Amino acid sequence: MYGWQGLHAETYPRLGHRLFGNCDVPDLELFPARYPSLRTLRFAAGTEIRVLHIGLWLLSWLVRARALSGLSPFAAKFNRLAFLFDALGSGRSGFHMFLSGLGHDGKPKSERFFMIAGSGHGPYIPCMPAILLAKGLASRTVSATGARACLDLIDLRTYLGALEGLDIEIIRTTGAQP
Repeated sequence: MYGWQGLHAETYPRLGHRLFGNCDVPDLELFPARYPSLRTLRFAAGTEIRVLHIGLWLLSWLVRARALSGLSPFAAKFNRLAFLFDALGSGRSGFHMFLSGLGHDGKPKSERFFMIAGSGHGPYIPCMPAILLAKGLASRTVSATGARACLDLIDLRTYLGALEGLDIEIIRTTGAQP
């Protein structure tokens, strides 16, 4: 898998179509070990502004063709360049998970889970676990220390509770597997 490759679009409630590309995250190694029956796992990321996303996608081909060793050396320059496009953005972003498998009754089941953020609150979605973990370590309510995966250190109720008051809407649909 190559970063920013696998170009595809998803349709979000209230946001419309957004482009995505593959991204590398630790979960790609952690989840299969944690959930042995897991068959398919994919993580993707995208930018709201299509021209920026297409630009990253095109640059990813240079890495894939080995014309560039990677994009990291250009990150600061690309970040400054991206700010020039801020007026084209809305401050609205989203996160999604699509899950499918067998339900507790043994029948096919699928769920679609979206988090839609406005007012520039999107970065809280991936950052909140680190904030909660830091607070837990400081208050000594989290006792696990050292480098480790953070699975099970913060429960879903605590995470979602920490997002209350932010401009983040959760939309969940459940149904039979398509």
